[in-house]
Amino acid sequence: MPAQLKIILLLVGLCASMTLFAAKKYHAYARECLRLAERADNPETRHRLVELSRSWAASALNEEKHHFEGVAKSSSEESAPPEDIAS
Repeated sequence: MPAQLKIILLLVGLCASMTLFAAKKYHAYARECLRLAERADNPETRHRLVELSRSWAASALNEEKHHFEGVAKSSSEESAPPEDIAS
């Protein structure tokens, strides 16, 4: 495998790890919003915090989706034969 390809795959893996880290943070924010919503006295505040929690959770799921798509893409690129051999 050429050195440049190895570097690219390493960077893809690093980006995927950073994406997963972001997803974990977003899940934590979603949980915190729910925790605050449980303690809120005002129904409007509670509603807004639940909606904010949903937004954070959706963002986390989106980041996870990108992470796993990147992992699947990089693993399929690793297993594909070089173009000059495949033809």
